[in-house]
Amino acid sequence: MEDKLHPVVELLLARMKSHPGEFEQGETRWLYSLTDINEFGNDADKTAIHSALRDIRLAKTHEDVMDELCNGDERRRKQREDMEYERNLMQQAGSFGKPLTAARHPTIDDMKNNGILNAIRNIL
Repeated sequence: MEDKLHPVVELLLARMKSHPGEFEQGETRWLYSLTDINEFGNDADKTAIHSALRDIRLAKTHEDVMDELCNGDERRRKQREDMEYERNLMQQAGSFGKPLTAARHPTIDDMKNNGILNAIRNIL
């Protein structure tokens, strides 16, 4: 039974040390390589990759948990404030009698038929 690491595994382990962000959850750059190692590598290959991925993924999870514990309440409060502010703006815009619509750019026909200034006035 082989217990020696394949050279590609050694290469990826070195890459994991120098660029751990490339191996975080959701990253796909090395997905096919990791899948091939998982499918075709020997036990030593799989164990080495799994151990390195475990360290990277749990470090990121630890960072996310600490961020949530330290900043989560404040972040959600800020999101609620921003939503309330936007809702108030929408209500104020409605009270002035102007519906909120996407801006419309004047067309060539608008400019030809109405002149440039009238075309712009129609937008406003």
